[in-house]
Amino acid sequence: MFIHKKTFRVMLTVLVGWLMLSDPGLASTGPKTEKVKAPKTALPALSSTTTFAGDTSKNNLTVIQFWASWCTGCGTVMGQMTDILKKNKKLGYVSVSLDETKDVAMKFFTNKEEKAKGALPVSYLDASGASFAEPNGVESLPYLLVVDKSGAVLRRIKGHPSSADLEFLSKN
Repeated sequence: MFIHKKTFRVMLTVLVGWLMLSDPGLASTGPKTEKVKAPKTALPALSSTTTFAGDTSKNNLTVIQFWASWCTGCGTVMGQMTDILKKNKKLGYVSVSLDETKDVAMKFFTNKEEKAKGALPVSYLDASGASFAEPNGVESLPYLLVVDKSGAVLRRIKGHPSSADLEFLSKN
């Protein structure tokens, strides 16, 4: 069966129009702003009495890194973040361990290899990930959320940050 080019364009235009009317989200021209979801309960710090309740308003950009002691690449990413934070003092950083207990997570920071990479010792515990990681779509580690002052998610970085991601974090 042969369909004339003009007939095909008309049919395609009608189909696209019908799809856009049936789902108003497809027709919107502006970007959809996704907000970071605050923890269900404040997350306890690993090495102090402070807590993290999801506030990212102190910095123009905040990186939230999810990690675990068994994650082989998480220490490398923490080392990269240490280097970036030395260069970019305006960038906020929060690390969230998904280990089961504080003791397990703290062993990560006593590992000589992790100390050599400059792993950041300030971290919070989201045991099992149910309070903060799961509601924010974290499915693998390392995982980073880059959020602005209002809590809008600007980037989701799954795995190791690319050179473009690292450049973005260094300059913003």
